[in-house]
Amino acid sequence: MAWYTVGTVKVAANNATVSGTGTKWLSGARQGEAFVAPDGQLYEVKNIASDTSLTLTQVYRGASASGQAYALAPMQGYVKELADRVASLLLLSQTEWEWDSVLKKTDLQAAPNDPTAWKILTNGRAFGLGSFGAATSYDHWPTASLDDVDVPAGMYYVSTAITDRPTTAPGVVWHRQTGTVGAQIYVSSDGGVVHRGRRSGTYRAWLSTLNVGEFGLGGATTTPSNGRDSSNPFGWYYQTRAVTWGGGSFFLDMPYGSNMNAGLRLSTDPYSDNFYLNGGVSGKREYRPACKLVHDKNIVGDVAGGSVVQSGSNSNGNWIRLANGTQICRGQVTFSGNGWKPSSPVISYPMAFTAPPTTVIQPLSDGSGYYAVPQMGMGSGSGSFFIRDTAGIVDTGTSAAVDYVAIGVWK
Repeated sequence: MAWYTVGTVKVAANNATVSGTGTKWLSGARQGEAFVAPDGQLYEVKNIASDTSLTLTQVYRGASASGQAYALAPMQGYVKELADRVASLLLLSQTEWEWDSVLKKTDLQAAPNDPTAWKILTNGRAFGLGSFGAATSYDHWPTASLDDVDVPAGMYYVSTAITDRPTTAPGVVWHRQTGTVGAQIYVSSDGGVVHRGRRSGTYRAWLSTLNVGEFGLGGATTTPSNGRDSSNPFGWYYQTRAVTWGGGSFFLDMPYGSNMNAGLRLSTDPYSDNFYLNGGVSGKREYRPACKLVHDKNIVGDVAGGSVVQSGSNSNGNWIRLANGTQICRGQVTFSGNGWKPSSPVISYPMAFTAPPTTVIQPLSDGSGYYAVPQMGMGSGSGSFFIRDTAGIVDTGTSAAVDYVAIGVWK
């Protein structure tokens, strides 16, 4: 590798400082290189202060002189040319480059609305960064409206002076655009997060980002914003306020349309197996009366409370009630002695009917040849029948028994 010999030097006897004229030692010399002095001796370079000043490790032992030839000879085991090339990229002057220089302290751009075209990198806590945030002028949205195009990509503070904000509160916007396509994410100071995209130079509508637990989704139930007695945004709610259309106080509201009219409500009573559905009233935020759902745990039970089938028994017989109002009673009536002849025996139903039922009677033979027929106008709580003997058979019986089935309504 060639020695560096650009320019001339001035040396002084018994002095370690060497001055140069026309020299470029910051780019052409290195600490540790050999300085071939005008006296013909070799001296080690201790330090390079500037393009025109360097210091030797020893004082110059020759006679003082100026305008002298010299040489700098590489003496260490590195690739000097590579080191020189890297150093040239980091110098503070390269006027032929588009940026005028590389990493020059005036070359680092600040915010687009800063009145100074070029700025150096800020130190920690300058402008409030790293402590309490940036000052309001440095990262402020640079135009009058968030809808404006051709704004450099970045994160900006949006004050209430900026128009077309998605909320009334100030906030921070993340902005990115590529030609006519772009996007923005806005975080307001009240905690809301909204976003929107842009195509063909036009922004779409702002869309809200749903927080975990909002409207009871992703978290526990929440209080309905419009109350239990109105339709609410889609969500899972709890409120004990009584409503005319019934249903449970835990409920899922599913509205429809831009007016948030009532659509469908699914609800349950707290800590129970009771579930309800409400359909919406057309064009209103009101629901129709609740329908109680039938399932394996309530299909048999209290029909007055919503079950399909209810049954029971007592000393008068067995009974079955259906949700549609049908009631069936059945049993057996037994008479001993002769007191039942010729009077009309009475049937007492295990559950009363709301109107006289249709009754079928089946006599049980005891060998005495009797049969039974119902009396006209059976009552709703009881009925009577006649006992008739069979012609040609001698009455020897001392008891009678009949089975009956009565079918009517309980409501």
